[in-house]
Amino acid sequence: MSHEEYIKDVENFVKELEKEGVEKVLFGDV
Repeated sequence: MSHEEYIKDVENFVKELEKEGVEKVLFGDV
């Protein structure tokens, strides 16, 4: 997997987490 593909995957993963509200669980209330 190329570096760009990895970054894209991570960004998509983070977007999915944000959709579910999981960022609060991971990072607390920032």
